[in-house]
Amino acid sequence: MTGRRAFLKAGSGTMLRIQGAPSGATLAQARGLIRRGALGPIAFCRIAHEGMASAARYVLDQVDCIIDIEPEERGLAFLGTRATLCISAKGVRLFASES
Repeated sequence: MTGRRAFLKAGSGTMLRIQGAPSGATLAQARGLIRRGALGPIAFCRIAHEGMASAARYVLDQVDCIIDIEPEERGLAFLGTRATLCISAKGVRLFASES
């Protein structure tokens, strides 16, 4: 448990140095949604810049997917088969896909 807690603190500390980055609590909330399967299988992740890659890997929690950097965008987005999860400094938004 200590190793996991230290990893979260290190990851969120790095993200907090990046202006407009999501908080550690926001990243933990997003990770919980992914662990519970709210998005379905995830194949793609979009991040605003390379500095958010460690946060994306933390949120994905060992899910294997493509991580793409799009500098003109903000925050992180995870595209699953059932929903899209967007993370920014303002929080987490989950968009269910229409069937």
